[in-house]
Order: sequence, then C-alpha cells, then structure tokens
Amino acid sequence: MRLRGLSSLYLFEWVSIASGLFLILFFILSPVRGPFYLVTLGTLWLFVRIIALSLILLLLTVAFRSLRRGQNQTFVEALQESDLIRGRTWGDLVRISLAFSLMETAHFCLKVYIPLIHSRTFDSFLSQADRVLLAGRDGVDLVSAIFASPTSIRLMDLLYSGFYFFLVWGSLILFLALLRGRERIAFMDAYVTMWQIGLAIYILIPSWGPVFVEPERYAGLLRFMTLTVSIQKQLYLETSSIIQGNYDIVIRYFGMAALPSLHVAVFTIYTLWSPRLFRGLVYFFGGLTLLFFAGSVLTGYHYVVDGLAGIAVAGIATFIGRRFLKRQG
Repeated sequence: MRLRGLSSLYLFEWVSIASGLFLILFFILSPVRGPFYLVTLGTLWLFVRIIALSLILLLLTVAFRSLRRGQNQTFVEALQESDLIRGRTWGDLVRISLAFSLMETAHFCLKVYIPLIHSRTFDSFLSQADRVLLAGRDGVDLVSAIFASPTSIRLMDLLYSGFYFFLVWGSLILFLALLRGRERIAFMDAYVTMWQIGLAIYILIPSWGPVFVEPERYAGLLRFMTLTVSIQKQLYLETSSIIQGNYDIVIRYFGMAALPSLHVAVFTIYTLWSPRLFRGLVYFFGGLTLLFFAGSVLTGYHYVVDGLAGIAVAGIATFIGRRFLKRQG
C-alpha cells in the first residue's frame, strides 16, 4: 500500500516532523521531564493569531484594490482574483500553522537544553575568528563608534529588545497574506528550513555570546540598555539553572545561543523574498538587516561572524525554498 498522504507533505512539514521527533527523543533520553505540549499549544495559539491577522490583511488588500479600481471592479470580483476563496489556500494555512508550531516548539525547547546535549562551548574560537576577520580590530569598538551617543544606544536597545518581536511576526503576516499559492509554500519551506538549520548549528557549535563570557566589556554600553539587561539577566538565570540541574525554573526567553544570529537571518530572508511582494520592500528589510546586525554586536549577544553566518543560513534556506518552488512548477 502506497502512503500517498506522506508523499504530498510539503518540505516545511517534513522539517517540522523531524524537529518534533528529535524533541521527543531528547525528553526520553534526558533527565528533563517537562510538559512541552504546553509550549506547543502556546506556539500554536501564536500562529493561529498570525494566520488570522494574515487573512484580515488579505481582505483589506482586496478591498483596497477594489476601491482603487473604482467602478471597474467590485469587491467580489477583486476577491475572486485573490486566492482567498480557494479551498486549498485554507488547507495550506492550517498546515502551515500546525507545522510551524511544532517546529517552533522543538526550536525553543531544545535551545534551552543545549548544555545538556553538547556541553562544550566555542566562544573563544568565535572571538578569535572575529579578530582574524576584522584584521585584529574589535567588532564592539567598530559598532560602538557608529552608535556613540547614549540616545542612539537607547534606540538600538528599544529596537533590538523591544520591537524585534513585533517586526518579525508582523512581517511574517505580510508575507503569508500577500504571497499566493506555491510561492507562499516555497517561502514557508525556506522560512522553516532557516530556523531548523539555525538550531542544528546551535547544537553542533554551542556558544553563549560575548556578553555572557566577558560582561565587563559591555558594562559601559549596557548602562543605556535597560530592556536588554533585563532579558540578559533572565537568560543567564535560565541557562545557569539548567547547567546546575534545576529543571523546574520558569523559562521565559528560551536559552542562549550565538552562532548563527537568527535575528539577522530572519530579516535577511525577508529581504530576499521581498521583491516577490514589492521591490521597495528590499530597502526596508535590507535596512533592518543592517540595524539588527549592528545591534547583535552592540548588545553583546553575538560575534560579527554570527551575523555573517545568519546571512549565509538565510541564503541557503532561500535557495532550498526556491528549488522546491521550481520542482513544484
């Protein structure tokens, strides 16, 4: 008997299933006993809201197109041009929601417990790689020379530790709403693959990030970053508790990991896919990519090589997503 249902799974579903199986295996073999299904429900609820907002944005877009064309097109005719009335669209959105929630659950949970999977850290190697890459100069000094004033540092704190989540999920809503059919699926193939490659590198090459290894180097900068400091304190508490065997701690920020910078990767992938929506978005997302690259170094979460690795991961994931788009064509 042929398993026709399995052969019709999208790439992002295969990736999510693999993530979920690895997570289950981890909980079987590790001393951790946690209700990870609660995280699954939490990420599912998050993604249900993302899908709902995507549909609202799509309806608003249809209405705008109808109004712009005036009497030449009614709202119903504009709706018929969209893919919102197709049953497959609704099925795809449900599948995206379920798969992405499973993948994000595995990503968040496994990132927390990386010290139990691979205890060695590679911070000294990444620090040396930065020195080689920058010809002996210090990445923090280079970036802080650009963001020299307390006001600019506070603004970066607000962007990196405050608006990041709004920008990441808001942009995802934009792509899910305005990409159509196979392009929406190809984008999700790339998007989910990006997160999964990032997690795999986190586990293979663990690193905490420079601010957690050499906090004294960032003391002057962090005086102006109240949001960042509060998050970093919680991250340090969570990770140190895990290392000490305290698995009952309440997890809020899901672990420390430096290589690659997924803050940079996620906006890189938005930049690469934005021409399929509007060409002008390239400048918007490209600018955000540069800002988050600088912010990742300024806040001390990442080495310079982490940002470059994030760009590479996004490029590889985009290549994979587009290859699958061509194969489906």
